[in-house]
Amino acid sequence: MDEKSTASLEATPEQLLYAKILEWGMYIGLLILFITFGLYTFGIMDPYIPMDKISNYWSMNVHEYLEHAQIQDGWAWVGMVTYGDFVNFIGIAILAQ
Repeated sequence: MDEKSTASLEATPEQLLYAKILEWGMYIGLLILFITFGLYTFGIMDPYIPMDKISNYWSMNVHEYLEHAQIQDGWAWVGMVTYGDFVNFIGIAILAQ
């Protein structure tokens, strides 16, 4: 009985390959997050919401924020990746896979 239960705990080659793919995806997503965060914080890409106005949105709930900032919900961020405060969503989307 012990041999049978021990053998079933070993990962198959397919599982190891899948784990390696997931690991590389995580590293790529994390690298993209660091790069896009740098693009935003160092001002290389202009933000959609200017830094001097961002504190106006802090007290709003999500619905009010989206309405006031004129942002569509859902996948509309894909069309806004040219802005520094939306480009970081690429890394988040990769990590969510």
